[in-house]
Amino acid sequence: MAQLIERRYAAALFEVAIQTEQIEKFEKEAHQLVQIFQQEKELIEILQHPHVVQEEKIILLEKIFQDRISQEILGLLVLMVQKKREEHIQGVLALFLNKVQEAKGVVTVIVKSAVPLLEEQKEKLEKKLYTSLHKEIQLEIYVDPTLIGGLVLRIGDQWIDRSIAGEINNMKQQLHAIQLV
Repeated sequence: MAQLIERRYAAALFEVAIQTEQIEKFEKEAHQLVQIFQQEKELIEILQHPHVVQEEKIILLEKIFQDRISQEILGLLVLMVQKKREEHIQGVLALFLNKVQEAKGVVTVIVKSAVPLLEEQKEKLEKKLYTSLHKEIQLEIYVDPTLIGGLVLRIGDQWIDRSIAGEINNMKQQLHAIQLV
């Protein structure tokens, strides 16, 4: 359900960006907002806090972003607060940025690995993905030691789990299915 909500808002923002011919401007502003929300965790906490009154959240957004972002994106943030969708703001921005990249022919692939990847490993992965998808690839790489080894890839809505932790979970499920465990 959450992803459906985020997709709808992201699609609406993308449509507005196309109609107003402001894709690059909206993309830049969305990147800025993503960075602000990542750096200023308190802002997201305030927006998502159930005891902060809706009007105060809107005033806060307007005070912070009034002259810094377009009225369309500020209006989206305010609308999301009014509809009690504050927890989806970051997801909407991320999906919007993915839509912009897709329109440019670029696919963002989120990569989680157990250890940091070497430069040659990144290049090899990019080449394999380019060969498979026939699109320019942009990697976002994160380290997740709980994977034990291997990789987990997210390409759009598709997840590819080639991690040791994922294989262990698959074996557990298979053993439970045949009731050996």
